[in-house]
Amino acid sequence: MKKNLYVLLLLGMMASSCNKSDSTEKAINLLASNDFESLEGWVGETPYKSLTKERAHSGQFSIRVGPDVEYSNGYSNELSKLSLIKLNKIRVQGWVYLLPGSSPATLVIEVMNPGEEKHLLWEGVELAKATQERNHWAKIEKVITLPPDIKPTNRLRVYLWSAGSQTPAYIDDLQIIRVL
Repeated sequence: MKKNLYVLLLLGMMASSCNKSDSTEKAINLLASNDFESLEGWVGETPYKSLTKERAHSGQFSIRVGPDVEYSNGYSNELSKLSLIKLNKIRVQGWVYLLPGSSPATLVIEVMNPGEEKHLLWEGVELAKATQERNHWAKIEKVITLPPDIKPTNRLRVYLWSAGSQTPAYIDDLQIIRVL
């Protein structure tokens, strides 16, 4: 009986250390995140126009696009400031809220040359195609393979684009994660 107790205790400790290892690995690979309670590092042409308290997955704020807001606040940074290690793949994930009907609102992930409007990469995740959920929050994610010729000075931008949507679309708890 005592031997069985030790075996169970050992198995429990091993499972606990595995969970810690998984969460540590996730924390190490998390490059940027925002729940939009704070906008430091998250910029846009009109810094606070898309910030809203209408709906939130966590906290009080999310960002939205719709007929009156074409582009949301987003993330914009040089790759060298995002990661000291050259990135090959990233995962962008977040929680979206769509109203009934179809919305062309799109989560945009792009890599740009500094000082140019030339895209090295442009990927769009059309929210209505990424989830069939309506009237409640749904998780979406996209894994992006970065071009092999990217440079540390290239800029990564992640933002929500209304794409002419006539209904609001919301996103919250956005994360950019390194994929190994």
